[in-house]
Parts: sequence; structure tokens; C-alpha cells
Amino acid sequence: MSGDTRTILGLMTNDATFLVAGSEPFGKEAFGRAAEQQKDWKIDGSYEIEELQIHGDWAYLQNRIRIEISGAETRMVRSGRALSLLKKEADGQWRIFKDANLLVPENGTM
Repeated sequence: MSGDTRTILGLMTNDATFLVAGSEPFGKEAFGRAAEQQKDWKIDGSYEIEELQIHGDWAYLQNRIRIEISGAETRMVRSGRALSLLKKEADGQWRIFKDANLLVPENGTM
């Protein structure tokens, strides 16, 4: 799935909203544009679900994330927690509806 923006966007509802510290909320379309601009970057990370609750067609995940990004003379390492709301859509698939992350730079990285 490396660099497969279409597959990643398929994991989101059409009205998904992302909340990231220091930025205005943005949606699926803006996420896709940013992913395409970064498709030559190397992105590696880990993702640990700390809590998962399902309530009918809604669910939430509390996650711990660590991500390393490098490319074009850039190296970033960010880590922290995120809270994701998921919605079960008419086709039976769970997709991200809202995502708020609190990732911050790790020691000495941007």
C-alpha cells in the first residue's frame, strides 16, 4: 500500500475531518492533496490501539502513534496520541469520520 493514496482515502468517509495542532481543520480532499505532494517521502511508523469502543454504527479509538518522515533533506519524528471516530457506512465498512492527533516532535527533530 506504500504510496497508494486512493486506498488510504478509501479508509475515510467523504466528510472526514482532521484536527492537527497548529492547523485549521481539514477534510479528505486536502488530506489527499497533501499525500500526493508527499508521495516520494519515506514514511514509517508504529500505531498502537490503546482503547477501542463500539457503539452501534459508531466507534472510537484511542491510539499511540510514532511516525518518522524523511525526504528532500527533511527528517521529522513525531509521536503522541490520537483519538479517532469511525462510522460504519451503508456498505458495512468502518471508515474514519473524525481524527484528532496530538503528535509532537520528538527530541531534537522538527
